Amino acid sequence: MLLWRNPRLHDADRVKRWAACEEHLETLRGFLTARGFPCETEKVE
Repeated sequence: MLLWRNPRLHDADRVKRWAACEEHLETLRGFLTARGFPCETEKVE
C-alpha cells in the first residue's frame, strides 16, 4: 500500500492510501514522486 499526499493541497495529517500489487507498486511510486508527492510504502498482510 502506498501512503501519499499532495503537499500543495493538504497538511501532513492528510494522507491518502493506494492499494497496489507488487507488479505495479514501483510504477505508482514513480508517478507520485515525479510530481513531488511524499510517498511511503506500508506492507499489507
